[in-house]
Amino acid sequence: MDTALSEELEQLLLGGGFNFYRIENQLRADDLLVRQRAGASLGLAAAQLDHLAQEFQRTCIAAPTRDCPYPPADVMEKLNALRRLRQRIITANSLLQALSCPTQDRIWQRFRDEETLLTSLLEADIAMLRQAAELGRLAQSLTAQGWKSADAGAAIDSACDRWDQTIRSRQELLEIGSHA
Repeated sequence: MDTALSEELEQLLLGGGFNFYRIENQLRADDLLVRQRAGASLGLAAAQLDHLAQEFQRTCIAAPTRDCPYPPADVMEKLNALRRLRQRIITANSLLQALSCPTQDRIWQRFRDEETLLTSLLEADIAMLRQAAELGRLAQSLTAQGWKSADAGAAIDSACDRWDQTIRSRQELLEIGSHA
């Protein structure tokens, strides 16, 4: 009876070839968790930029009058730049959620060191988590009046550029890891 119970437990835990206790499977789960948290930070940054765009439109764009029915072009360009930045962060979040992690594949296990690859991917994901938190902090620090200045979006734009580079590096790491 005891052996049957242990065999049933082993089948439940190892059924379908998945072992919860293998380090590779823990690293896969950690990868998903880190990317989910980075995505949450990016979502908050996008929401903050949306709120900022609404506030900018309300406080910095004058109501139309008979003499001036359209807002100044430079102010509208600032608003459009803010909206483009928000869309860039939303796109980055979508790309983050679509990033792949190598699946448990017995064929590829013969050709690659899966634990090393997953550890490297997790390190890249932690770097993305830090950068997502930085984007969130930068978005929180922006104000509608501050956005009117010439270089208001420079810091957050360069943070987005660093984010894009990190994403590319992670994708290259995965391509190298699967060809090794």
